[in-house]
Amino acid sequence: MKFNSSAVNINKDKIINIIIILIALFIIFKIYKSQINNTKSLEEKRDAEIKKNTVLNDIGKSEGMLNAYNKGLSKKDLSSVINIINNIAQVSGIEINSLKPLRQEDYPVYVKYPFELKFNTHSYHPIGKFISNLENHPALFFVNSLSVKQLSEARMPGEEGNFEVELTLSIFVYKG
Repeated sequence: MKFNSSAVNINKDKIINIIIILIALFIIFKIYKSQINNTKSLEEKRDAEIKKNTVLNDIGKSEGMLNAYNKGLSKKDLSSVINIINNIAQVSGIEINSLKPLRQEDYPVYVKYPFELKFNTHSYHPIGKFISNLENHPALFFVNSLSVKQLSEARMPGEEGNFEVELTLSIFVYKG
C-alpha cells in the first residue's frame, strides 16, 4: 500500500483549516454570548432609569401643584380663609350659620388649620355642591367630618325637607 504524500498533505491542510474554523466559531460564539449579556444588562439599566425619570417627573408635578396651592393661601393670609369659605358657600347656594376656627396643628412640613361650620339647607344637593367646591379649590381644603340631621320632613310629595349640617374641614399650608 502506497501513500501519496501530496494527498496526505492536502488532508492535513483540510484538517488544520477545519480546526481553525471551529476555533474561530467557538471564539465568535463566546463573543456573541458576551454581547447578548451586555445588551440585556444595558436594557435593564435603561428600564430602571426610565422608571426613575417617571417618578422624578411625578414628584416635580406634585411639587408644582403644591406651589400652586400655596400661592392661593400663605401663612400671612389665613384671615382670608373665612372669606373663601363664605364665597364657596354662596356659589353652592347655602348660608352658613356659624363658622369657628379650631386649634391649629403643626406638623414638620405643613400646618393644619381646622374649622367647624354649621348651616341649614333644604336638600342634599347644595351639601354635595359645597363639599365638591371646597375640595376642588386650590387652597387645599379637606372635609374631615360631616353630620346631617333632618329638621323637618317634606309635607307633600315633591317638596323637600329641611336639614341641619355640621361640617369640620381643614386647610393645609405648606411651611416651606
